[in-house]
Amino acid sequence: MPLGIDKLTNLQRLFDFIIGEGDGCHIRDLKYLSNLKGDFRLSGLKNVNGQDAGEAKLNEKQGIDRLVLEWSWDLKKDARNKEVEEWVLDSLHPSKKLEQLVIKNYGGAKFSTWIADSSFKNMLSLELRNCKSCKSLPSIARLTLLKSLYICGFDEVHTIGVEFQSNAFASLETLCFEGLPNWEEWDPCEVEEQASKFPNLRELSIRECPQLLGRLPTLLQSLQKLEIYECRRLVVSISSFSSLCQLNVKGCEELVDESSFFCRGGYLFKKFL
Repeated sequence: MPLGIDKLTNLQRLFDFIIGEGDGCHIRDLKYLSNLKGDFRLSGLKNVNGQDAGEAKLNEKQGIDRLVLEWSWDLKKDARNKEVEEWVLDSLHPSKKLEQLVIKNYGGAKFSTWIADSSFKNMLSLELRNCKSCKSLPSIARLTLLKSLYICGFDEVHTIGVEFQSNAFASLETLCFEGLPNWEEWDPCEVEEQASKFPNLRELSIRECPQLLGRLPTLLQSLQKLEIYECRRLVVSISSFSSLCQLNVKGCEELVDESSFFCRGGYLFKKFL
């Protein structure tokens, strides 16, 4: 970023603020850009410490409706300082008016509590990508108006369940899990609660989760699109999805349908009576 950008106090559009090494532009220069609005990306967060991140005062920039926080994708786990990255994320608390949040390549072991703060009344979309060291997800159920949730690239997550222990997903329409190689258990709710947990879920995608065991929620009456890819230990009862219009299946040995489909060798077949 060019030096002196902090002087542009009336600037409204800045799509990517890149934080480099050395004597270039610093994240604290954002403090004076209080009129930013729309989409905003912070890149190069590996070059930031928590104190400087706090001076950016993202929480005062109420015009930003989509925020992307991005660390470097090519850093190895043992080359990262988890505590510093957690401190930085804690300090980048955005405005309560935020509608969409994307976090990419974050190297901390845990997420900040602000990510799933119930005070984010306008949060519609949450995307968490390649957070390789995180052992659990944020308490997503607190985001009661969330319509889209995308979880990708979590190597350390083994169980998902407590993050979904609420009936707060009445608005969720799209749910995607991808690239969770050690995810073994999804326990979203008891059977009698499932109908009220995802009543408006229209698209469900689970890709490359080879260790995932058990069954998916069955009472998803609004589900129109289901995608299962390389989840060889997963059991799904397709016949319970009465509104299903599109089905994509590959590499799932345990996919079954009591009515009209069966799965063999990872491929889906239609039964002819």
